[in-house]
Amino acid sequence: MRPIAVLLAFLVGLIGVSVAIAVDQAPQRDAAGQLAAGPAGHCAGLRAHTTCQPQQPAAATEVPPPSSLFAVTPVLPFPPSATSSSAASPTPAGLRLAAPASSSQQSVTLPPNGSDARPDGIPAGQVGALVLDDSAADLWTTWHRATLAGTDCEAPGTIALRSAELDLTTDGTFGNCAEITSDGTYRFGIFEARIWVQAGPNGTIANWPAFWLVGRNWPVDGEIDAFEGLHGFDSASFHYGAGNSSLTKRDSALKPGWNTVDVVWKPQVLAVYDNGRKFVEWDSAVITSQPMRVIFDSTTGAGGYTTGQPSTLAVDYVRIWTAA
Repeated sequence: MRPIAVLLAFLVGLIGVSVAIAVDQAPQRDAAGQLAAGPAGHCAGLRAHTTCQPQQPAAATEVPPPSSLFAVTPVLPFPPSATSSSAASPTPAGLRLAAPASSSQQSVTLPPNGSDARPDGIPAGQVGALVLDDSAADLWTTWHRATLAGTDCEAPGTIALRSAELDLTTDGTFGNCAEITSDGTYRFGIFEARIWVQAGPNGTIANWPAFWLVGRNWPVDGEIDAFEGLHGFDSASFHYGAGNSSLTKRDSALKPGWNTVDVVWKPQVLAVYDNGRKFVEWDSAVITSQPMRVIFDSTTGAGGYTTGQPSTLAVDYVRIWTAA
């Protein structure tokens, strides 16, 4: 019997050691049943047929800086390359600027520059002297790069000189916008810009791009919206008075792609031309005579009130004549 007792004692001792080892290796839980943190951290999980392994910290991921230009598919070809200039105007905090870059896009024929240039579609008898002829490189160098103040613009977009056009890009998040503003103010005249407007998913104008003029004291001094993409459509407006009254025409005549937009502003007369055709004319005593700055901007959202896609408003040139 003694050998049997010894054997039984040995087996009991072996079972006790095994149970002790198993209890020591089991993950400890708190009163709520959660895995308790030990020196090696939390266990990643526990299944009956696997060993509970300590959860290791995830490896750090290096995220490269965001691209200064979004990949956009032009509706029409971009213009040929132009000699670029380095930035001269101050850069607001947070605004992203992209270095000038060459373009591989197919070139298109541009209207002549210089004193012989004439506004598109405006009768010759209404056209005076050419007082401004700014290329995209001139806009990059001499115009103010900023973001719109107020509730419509809450985050800076991207401004870039790309080939022969200046790109104003919004990244698609609510309130994101990019803007350039003329250094000088103008009182009456003919204002022309060649702009590229991006299409949204449904083929209409994406987001909220605009070519406009505004006085110092808004809205009393007035606001001229030569082109404003609102909810996919082209809108031209004149805002005036302390109550922000407006004259407005909205249509789908201006399509995404390259367009030439002209404003004829004379005493009590305001007319807008799209691609050489008169879009609207107002003859009214409410038309302002106050000096105005010229602005181009691209803001996220149709009308700025809904989140949109990343999109770009490109500006090829700006020309200003006196009105005869």
